[in-house]
Amino acid sequence: MSDITPNDIHNIHDFDTLLDFLREKLGWHISEDVEFEDVAYPLSAEDLDLDELTQDRIADYWQLPPFPPSQPTLGIFEDMQPWGIFFLQFNSEDIYRTALRRVLRGLVERRDRNSSLPTWEHDHLLFICTTTDFQRFAFAHFASNENWRRAVLSIFSWEQGDTHIRTLCEYNLPALAFPSNGFSDDEAWQKAFDVEEVTDKFFADYQRVFAQVEAAVEGIPEADTEARRLYTQRLFNR
Repeated sequence: MSDITPNDIHNIHDFDTLLDFLREKLGWHISEDVEFEDVAYPLSAEDLDLDELTQDRIADYWQLPPFPPSQPTLGIFEDMQPWGIFFLQFNSEDIYRTALRRVLRGLVERRDRNSSLPTWEHDHLLFICTTTDFQRFAFAHFASNENWRRAVLSIFSWEQGDTHIRTLCEYNLPALAFPSNGFSDDEAWQKAFDVEEVTDKFFADYQRVFAQVEAAVEGIPEADTEARRLYTQRLFNR
């Protein structure tokens, strides 16, 4: 997987260019020179058991079919993909969390769900969302919990023209690279939404840069460590 740059993100302006990004930068097993409509297949509101409010908020729904298994053994494919990947296009400039929960409800196993329709574990669903005119893209995931109704929804996103996307390029999106060992790793992709790891990395970087700046301060005696620390802290706060 090659490094992801802000320019790579700025080049995503619809689902077709998003597919190119997922294939070229994240190594997803998507054929080259194919359009989105040739890969993903549309779903209906009935397939997802959506209410009228959710249908008003989401214009279209598609599913990306399972990736082809990479290593068949004795005629049996190993590491079958446990993740369901769904593309949603909202009718507005916002991505509604309540609408995502309603879509989730239509994909997990429930006693009143049509048994002929496929279901997924709620923490093995990846939602790729966009808004009107593809002005905003978002990746959404429901964290593991015994009850899907109380699962925590995590989202990372960007808007066209965003410049503050360092964490997105260095942490979130790289964690969605196609798993090198297939989907045998039950936590594959979940780390992309791990806020704790992102927070830990931020404070580790902050502490490192703080120490570098504190050591570089001029005009304050090195022995006066408290004054140097207070000056650097004031500078960082500003």
